[in-house]
Amino acid sequence: LGAEAINSFTITELFNIVNTRLITDKKTIISTNLSLEKLSEAYSDRIFSRLMSHYDIFKFYGKDIRTKRG
Repeated sequence: LGAEAINSFTITELFNIVNTRLITDKKTIISTNLSLEKLSEAYSDRIFSRLMSHYDIFKFYGKDIRTKRG
């Protein structure tokens, strides 16, 4: 989350995806570089509330492998 253009369409679609997957008890993995504060600012309260109440949060630390030159 956070790499897409955030507008009313993407917020509506994200809510529909998250909500449908919760209702149908489907597993979902979400990744983002946004902090919890930035997530709450970027997305609606309905989305943020569902993410915080139904998902486990795992933080990964380390260097960004996308910038590593081989």
